[in-house]
Amino acid sequence: MNPNRDFTQHHYLPYYYSIRGVLKDGFTYVLYINGGHPPWTLFDYIQHIGSALASLSPCSIPQRLYRQAQSLLRSLIPWSGIASKTGIQYSRTM
Repeated sequence: MNPNRDFTQHHYLPYYYSIRGVLKDGFTYVLYINGGHPPWTLFDYIQHIGSALASLSPCSIPQRLYRQAQSLLRSLIPWSGIASKTGIQYSRTM
C-alpha cells in the first residue's frame, strides 16, 4: 500500500504555527483527481511550445509552400502540366 496515497506536496510553510511556544513548519498536500493537474510552471509552457513547434516541422514549410504554389499554377494554366504529362524534361545549360 502506498503510504502517501498519491498526494503530492503543494506548499511548504516555514514557521507556520506554534506548539508550546516552539515554531513549527507547515505543509499542504494535494491529490489531483478526474484529470486535474498542478498549475503550469514556466518549464511546462516552454515544453508545450517546443512540442507544438516540433509538430509543425518548420523546415518543411518552404517545401509545402512550393508544392502548393506549383499545384495552384498547374490548375490556373492548363498548358503548364504538359511537360510533366509527356515526360519531357527541360534542362538549363550555360
